[in-house]
Amino acid sequence: TDSVTGKQLEDRDEVTAFAAPPELSDLLLASSMRVAGENDTTPAQGEIRRGNTLLSAAALLRLTPLRPQAFYLLEAYNGGEELAASTVVSILDAAGNQIVQTPPTAVRVGNGGSMLKGAVDLEGLPPGTYTMKVDLRSPNGTATRSAPFVMADLERTLVRDTMRIAAERRSDEGYFKYMDREELDSAYAPLYY
Repeated sequence: TDSVTGKQLEDRDEVTAFAAPPELSDLLLASSMRVAGENDTTPAQGEIRRGNTLLSAAALLRLTPLRPQAFYLLEAYNGGEELAASTVVSILDAAGNQIVQTPPTAVRVGNGGSMLKGAVDLEGLPPGTYTMKVDLRSPNGTATRSAPFVMADLERTLVRDTMRIAAERRSDEGYFKYMDREELDSAYAPLYY
């Protein structure tokens, strides 16, 4: 109810809950992931925190030949005793054909649940649209989550990276960042007397 006009606004929407408790959360893909250090009280720009993990997630992960590592995170839910399980990560092309598959990685899903995370190096993957699929295999069966991602073309990546470096060199930090030792000494010499 609006306090000035007294008008009321009402709306309804149907919400459908899970028929049974889910085994896994959605799969979250990220371009970077790290364990938070003792001084990481606030995530850096573009990062989100999940427990002690900081990651740069995206609605659609875009990898490049210069940055081909894909990080993933999902939560496994368990309402009973701790489970011994394994995860297998598969990369599927646009037609659904399996391109890459990791060997099973042993994981433990604690009572209540656990966070599952990892990385896959996709160096050499041709440009295109792909799907990352993560299987959690346990005595209860296999639960699967998947998410799409894109691998960029090398030529476009190099052009964009060259433009990024050129723009970065125009900043104070970038100007010095790309100097070698001799150039830094030469720039410092007039300041020292």
